Amino acid sequence: MEEPSLFGPSGNLAVIRKSQQDCPAVAEPVESQKQTPDVPIRRPKKTSPTQRSLAKLRAEGWTCAITEHWNPFAKLRQDLFGFIDILAMRGHFIMAVQTTSGEHVSNRVDKIRYLQTAQLWLESPMRLIVVHGWRKVGERGKVKRWECREVNITNP
Repeated sequence: MEEPSLFGPSGNLAVIRKSQQDCPAVAEPVESQKQTPDVPIRRPKKTSPTQRSLAKLRAEGWTCAITEHWNPFAKLRQDLFGFIDILAMRGHFIMAVQTTSGEHVSNRVDKIRYLQTAQLWLESPMRLIVVHGWRKVGERGKVKRWECREVNITNP
């Protein structure tokens, strides 16, 4: 029978421990010599307001599609009719959703109220326009959660 070495498989000084059952000695690296793997720390992915709104609407039973897209020539995001990020359908209703961060809700509402295309959209009684404003809420030092502020836009 071979005698256990003072060095582990990686060549580092090892501590020899015998298990309770009569089995060969097992070498483990000394605590100060253990190496941590080079694995990057995973951070939670940041979700966009559009993705949060999609999840919310689908949970409420709406069938949704993203209508905004990146225009590489103009180097900006373009919305359908200048204000629709998400188009949602349920039953006879079609809802146009503009998503944004919580601080910009009033800016989006003002923009939509003055658009001619939004006025035309609201002429049908089965069409809705909603602005979703997303912000994190929670007590200081506690876990924060996302909250959606919904503003319905109607014809004046």
